[in-house]
Amino acid sequence: MPNNENRMSIPEVISLLFGIKLSRHKKIKDCLDNFTREKSGFIPVHRDTVVHKDNITISHDQHTTLFNAVVLQGLFSETRTVRRLLTENNHDFRKQMAELAEIILIGRNTLLGISLLPTETLEFIEVLGSDVDLTQVRLKNPFETLPQIVLESGMNTIQAFLAQTAALSASDSMMAHYLAGDIEMAWKAAQQVSSGNETVNKYKSLIKKEYEEASEFDELLASLE
Repeated sequence: MPNNENRMSIPEVISLLFGIKLSRHKKIKDCLDNFTREKSGFIPVHRDTVVHKDNITISHDQHTTLFNAVVLQGLFSETRTVRRLLTENNHDFRKQMAELAEIILIGRNTLLGISLLPTETLEFIEVLGSDVDLTQVRLKNPFETLPQIVLESGMNTIQAFLAQTAALSASDSMMAHYLAGDIEMAWKAAQQVSSGNETVNKYKSLIKKEYEEASEFDELLASLE
């Protein structure tokens, strides 16, 4: 069993890693609760009951996983996506998420009013799309300020990004809807896309394929009613 001296409370770790006071940022706290939940979480913690209340601490060897989870959640929002990136040995999924991040982040100085750090952004995308173990190697944080701190309560990065759809190019809109899991809106946006970008065209074809498969499935279900 690890020595208690090697453990810190989660607020202490967040202060150490990001220089913020966790109690002031409910959105980050809620995500951390999901990441460390006793049965469904993916970051191991230590729970010691003190006066009928759990005292939760985390070992030093989990700091990198925690850091990467918070940074990834700043962009991808969904806990299941963050979990897959950190726990599955799935190169195709990692590459796909890195390509989506590249389309959204590269070529911008800001995202939703948040300054992006150019060097860190490039390194973030490169490592994300590699086979490096993200529980052992810390990603670069591409954000000057974590999106979870800036965005309004109840709104995630992708939703906020989509709120600016009128100002987005067709390819940006297509990718944002796809990243948000709305295949129908992604398909509609894809109809307006004409690009020489190989990655954009690859996802345009993928979205078309997934949309057609979903439509065929819906038609099958309707025919059985």
